[in-house]
Formats: sequence, C-alpha cells, structure tokens
Amino acid sequence: MANTIENVIRAVSGALKAAVHPNVDISTHTEYTEIAELPAIVLFYPSLEDYRPNETNERRIFKNEDGVTTTIKPPVIFKNFVFDFEIYASKMIGAEGLTTLQEKFILWLERTGTITVDEKEYEIHGEEPQSPQWSPNISNLKKLVGTFTVEGVEIDGSDAETGHVVLDRIYDTEQKG
Repeated sequence: MANTIENVIRAVSGALKAAVHPNVDISTHTEYTEIAELPAIVLFYPSLEDYRPNETNERRIFKNEDGVTTTIKPPVIFKNFVFDFEIYASKMIGAEGLTTLQEKFILWLERTGTITVDEKEYEIHGEEPQSPQWSPNISNLKKLVGTFTVEGVEIDGSDAETGHVVLDRIYDTEQKG
C-alpha cells in the first residue's frame, strides 16, 4: 500500500511540475519557512477516502505458470486521494504571478482529466482554486487554496497465499453401507 500512495503522490507532483510550475513541494503542514523560493505549489499529503463502486469482497485466484500452483490474493481496495494544495507567489500578475499560476492550474485540472500511476489511469476531479488571499504576516505573499481528488486508486495488498491446483478429482459415487 505504501508504494501505491507514494507513486500517486509522485505522479501528481510530476504532472504539476510539467504543466503548471517546476517548484512543487509536498508537505504535511503549512510552514511558510519550508518554501525555498517563490512561486511555489504546495501539495499536502492526501487524505484517503473509501471508494467502493468497483470493489468486490472476493479473493482473487491466479493460476501460476507452472500450472500446478495458484496464488490467492485478498480483494483489491479502492481509495480516493484527496489533495489540498496552496499556490504561493510574491506578485499577482506577470509570468510567475498568482493569476498566471491559477490559470495554468485550472487548465491542467480541466484538460488532464486522468493521471497514470503504475500503468493504470485514474480520473482527476477538482474545484477551481478559491479567490487569492494575502498573508497578514508577510506583505508580499499571495496564495490560492484548493482541493482536487484522484479517484478510485487501486490499492492491491501484497499479502498472498499459495495453493495447489486440483488437476483431476475422482468422486466416489458409490455409497457404502
């Protein structure tokens, strides 16, 4: 599960770096001192919410290449990854101003639609960032705040059992009395 979470965060971060701005930080809290340079996009560690439309409670059984054994895996779990984000800039307009980053972010969110993680595509849904805010403590710091979701991420547990394939079975139909 940890690899899936990490891979989703890396994929989202990489997509934002390519489409919006190369300065993307991942954080678990809102310390302004962690931002090395402006402008910056700060992604907060995602919250995971249950997503059940495609989920079953059945174990999955795979026949191994040797034809004699099987691998039995628990059911797949699906989660929504809800990312909060903040976009920081020192000015409102210009090539690296908050309005330009806001526009790039909205276009990325609207045009991307999906993100690929571990060769699987997942839908991205989001809100447009809220109106710009000014930091009361730092006069030149402007920010946008918002949320988006990577929907229905498949988390495949690594717990597996090995079993044997039954090749032939002879049923004794005679009743012994």
